[in-house]
Amino acid sequence: AGAGPGDEVDAFPRLLAELGGFGAALPNEAVFLKKGRIRTLDLPLGLGGVPGLAATLGAIDVAQNKGWNVSSPRILPLGQLGYVKRDLPVYKDGFNKLDLTVLPRPKSGLFSNEQLADPTAYNAIICLSFNTDHCFDPDHHELLGSRKVNRIQNLRDTIWSKHKFCRTMSSATRGLTDPDLLSFTFPCWVMPTDYERMVRYSRENDIQTWIAKPRSLGAGMGIYIVNSFDDLERERSSSNVVQTYLELPHLIEKPGLDGTTNKFKWDMRSYVLVTSVTPLRAYVYSRGLVRISTSPYTKDCKANITACLTNTSLNKKVEGAQLKDITWSFKKLKEYIAGQGESNWDDVFLRIQRAIGLALLSSESELLKHFTPKGFRCDSCYQLLGVDLLFDANLQPKVVEINGEPNLKLTSNGKTHYDFTKRNMARDLTALVYNQESEAPRTAEKLVRWANAVLSDGKGGRGAVQLGEDHLRYVLDTMREHAKQGAFRPVYPNEKLAGTYGRYLRFLRDKEAAKPDGDLAVHADGRRYRLHQVITVLQNDDALAKVTVRGGDGGGGSGSSSGGDDGESNTSGSGVGGSLGAASNSAAAPLRRRRQRVARAAPVGDDEEIF
Repeated sequence: AGAGPGDEVDAFPRLLAELGGFGAALPNEAVFLKKGRIRTLDLPLGLGGVPGLAATLGAIDVAQNKGWNVSSPRILPLGQLGYVKRDLPVYKDGFNKLDLTVLPRPKSGLFSNEQLADPTAYNAIICLSFNTDHCFDPDHHELLGSRKVNRIQNLRDTIWSKHKFCRTMSSATRGLTDPDLLSFTFPCWVMPTDYERMVRYSRENDIQTWIAKPRSLGAGMGIYIVNSFDDLERERSSSNVVQTYLELPHLIEKPGLDGTTNKFKWDMRSYVLVTSVTPLRAYVYSRGLVRISTSPYTKDCKANITACLTNTSLNKKVEGAQLKDITWSFKKLKEYIAGQGESNWDDVFLRIQRAIGLALLSSESELLKHFTPKGFRCDSCYQLLGVDLLFDANLQPKVVEINGEPNLKLTSNGKTHYDFTKRNMARDLTALVYNQESEAPRTAEKLVRWANAVLSDGKGGRGAVQLGEDHLRYVLDTMREHAKQGAFRPVYPNEKLAGTYGRYLRFLRDKEAAKPDGDLAVHADGRRYRLHQVITVLQNDDALAKVTVRGGDGGGGSGSSSGGDDGESNTSGSGVGGSLGAASNSAAAPLRRRRQRVARAAPVGDDEEIF
């Protein structure tokens, strides 16, 4: 017997409690979709409709990826020569594993708008530079069409600089009172504008110590500790970014450079791959770098800055310091934590995913404001980020800052854990981003099961399970990427963190809905939260497997408003703003399947494994 409206789906009570629903269409969604000229899809309710739905999804998949998904994709490196020499060898290793062709870098390293728009010049760009304008005009991402590029438009104006990161996080969380949701980063202020706000917050919350950082300097340069309100007064005339200082960080007990066992401060450089920003889709690599100070920790940072700062570029200059002394692999950190009996590593890593996810969700609306032209979503963009996290004494992580061009240079011998992490990360990145196999057939059945779950919750009739083409594209990309994750782990969406993310997304939705500039808001109309509900349910294979659906089409075609028991539809798409009709299996082939086997990273011995 099929699960019909009103039947209880036993596998879903937790999701229902966390999400408040399974993602039924919003009351005003049809009007919004028509206004936005977004086509819609009526999902079938029976398994008989899966083949036709898969064909329709396959056609969407092909259309949105035709720029890069060809038989022999060509990757064009652009950017400053120094960055290209530093990072391209690692990326090239990943491209070679997939048999992708890496073109020669143009002598200037720069492409004009005319070259950027040329459909025959390349299938993907890898920009290696501190600034995108050393590769191409950053205001014309749209000229790439559906071709890939490892640059998210205007990321530097939102999170890829200390002061912009601070402004974006502060703006997103303003008005948020939930201490659990606020715990993902530090309170911060940009001087001199935020001086009065900083003093008021510090007095109200009994803050006694702060850390001041120059806006544009890196590698620990110019950073200092402020530990009195008298000293804080001097920041009134500075342009620094000031954060609250973590006075009780987690410490690693180990031998120091002089052989004496002591406790040392540390932080973490994680590698985060963002493949969509509005709405967010991101992954964190399960291997990364732990950076350790060279001097035993003390609160008197003025006397010894290398006791408080963990930057590798700073600590490696200390006499006698070697890379093995100041960096650990995640594996070594995992073993240390287990040996101390402090926490389970899986729990710690989930906290890392959560902190990064909340930080990136905070940037969705701000990024949309900076995209040009209006309506541009950077659909073909991706970017590797270096996200730095600091841990308190209870191993709770906080995002400190985000780097949009992490250093991938290998060491001279190429055999350290440093090298192993970067090389394998690049291989897994290219396999995930350039996976050419469509997940349309598997996604089609998931969507049919999701539709039955929605109706079993009693949330309306057939219109409740309509989905816009923009959301279908997001779902298809998510499923394709998740099929080739390698050692990447999902940051968002992540079914394990759906409750936390849901609370934050509801806060952002309600906050933006109250503002007059709703057309620039990601969350205000509620569709962003609906997508969160949909993708969370689709990620839960165990729950979906327990949803019993009808054997036939179940009333509704594969992309039409009507259909027979065999799941076929004689209705074609009615154009922009209408419905997406079912495409024939011959016309809607899934993404090209490469004949070459996708190479996997070489097996790793026990002595090399990091995670």
